[in-house]
Amino acid sequence: NALTPDSPIARHDHAVLLPDGSTGWQHWTNRAVFDESGEATYFEAIGQVITQRKLEEQKLLQLSAAVNQSPVATLIVDTRGYITFLNDAFETLSGYTAGQLLGQDARSLRSGELPEEVYEQVWDNLRHGRPWTGTLSNRRPDGSVYDIDVSITPIKDSGGETSHHLCVARDLSQEDKVKAQLKNQLDELSRWRDLTLDREERIMDLKREINAMLERSGEAPRYYSVEEPGSTRGQADRSDDEPG
Repeated sequence: NALTPDSPIARHDHAVLLPDGSTGWQHWTNRAVFDESGEATYFEAIGQVITQRKLEEQKLLQLSAAVNQSPVATLIVDTRGYITFLNDAFETLSGYTAGQLLGQDARSLRSGELPEEVYEQVWDNLRHGRPWTGTLSNRRPDGSVYDIDVSITPIKDSGGETSHHLCVARDLSQEDKVKAQLKNQLDELSRWRDLTLDREERIMDLKREINAMLERSGEAPRYYSVEEPGSTRGQADRSDDEPG
């Protein structure tokens, strides 16, 4: 941008090629000095090497992109509990958009179904710089309640002081649904098993009755496998008209 008496200063970052072939970065502040007629009389320029800062910014951008695209629901709050970041997965999990949650108190997510003592324990750990892991209960905008498995870790600044808290959440409500479906399937299989066993027992009783009728008429039992233990009449369970 052109420097004018009303705007005599301009700043910009500039990439330079270093002797080893890598890219370095410089930050320049340019200032124009004007005379009374508004003509530029001379220029001042101050440069600063910012290669390390740029590398750190790039790492932060990469990390931010990775977290934002992660399928794991992630939330960051400050030490007061106000939301400063959430990724797309947390939007999907909570039902809220980033615009609705950023700057809001994370307490607004609570379902109200857990005692206050649980949250006091959470904050007691965080205030002392300790992580906390457990189960919390939240409520979506539509009123539905969902349980989450949560891991909350303090984020410390360069001075070792906690500046934020990182929350990673996993939806337990879907797991509960899957478990309930599996239980229903197992119950159904168990019911069919019992029905099958009852059916087999009824068939065995019927075979015993047929054997008893045949014996009363002086004929040999037709079903040997249903005889009482110790029977010496054989182990095969077959009818007389089967090939033998």
